[in-house]
Amino acid sequence: MRSGLEYVHPRLYKYDDRTTVDSRFDSLTNLINSEISGLDFLALVSVANASVRCGRLYTIPQEELANEISRKKVPPFHVKVIGDRLYILNDCIRRLFQMDQRS
Repeated sequence: MRSGLEYVHPRLYKYDDRTTVDSRFDSLTNLINSEISGLDFLALVSVANASVRCGRLYTIPQEELANEISRKKVPPFHVKVIGDRLYILNDCIRRLFQMDQRS
């Protein structure tokens, strides 16, 4: 993950210096030294990606992990915190309701 981000992300060090970013990666590596679940790993990667503070960088689970997540009970929307406000994104309930109204 570290080498991939360093290779493709042009602003990895925009908000934090290299020492801080290295420290985060080292901390992440220490947290996953032992066996962890896929969901726990996804949570750690999501937090690491969020620390870059780039709205275009997000985590997309693949294959078995995506299937595991789809079997979980989760809210039908995504949220984003900006400053002290909470925004609801991709509100699937509203979209389904609007589709029913058209029928």
